[in-house]
Amino acid sequence: MTPPAGGRGGGAAVGLFLAGLFLGGALGVAYRPAGVQGPAAPPTAAAPAPPGSDGGSGTVWAVDLVRTLPDMAGAYRASIEANWASARALAVERGTVVSYRALTVPEDGPDLGPWNLVLMTEYADEAAHAAREATFDSIFASPAFVFRAPAHPSADMRAFAAGDVVLRTLVEGPAR
Repeated sequence: MTPPAGGRGGGAAVGLFLAGLFLGGALGVAYRPAGVQGPAAPPTAAAPAPPGSDGGSGTVWAVDLVRTLPDMAGAYRASIEANWASARALAVERGTVVSYRALTVPEDGPDLGPWNLVLMTEYADEAAHAAREATFDSIFASPAFVFRAPAHPSADMRAFAAGDVVLRTLVEGPAR
């Protein structure tokens, strides 16, 4: 496989907690059944368990918490824009990815310790997440994907604080 579709294994409960705080609740607090647009209905006492909580078909988020290495933030961000985002845009066209986000802490923002960049990919469902390696292998091999060689190897530009953390959607506000 060429560029990695996911990240590295690992844990960072504190990082995820802080990510939830600094990202306005974007991590682990969104719930939308597959194929449903707009806000989810508010839960009621008699509401069934949300899809995904019992292996159902709700969306699944894969999150990487990344620390750009000294003097490499600009080069790594350019690589994210050139390759990571373009591969996910093609996955959106194929229907396996619902949305994706690359979020960064402003240079004058708080020091969050082990990470300063968050890569988030929302997969259509558990099956799309499970098939992500094959999906991205196919995208990287397709003529629609144009790999743009980064200024430096990715491993020289970043370190993973936690990679391929899987989150299921719980609650979601209205779509913009």
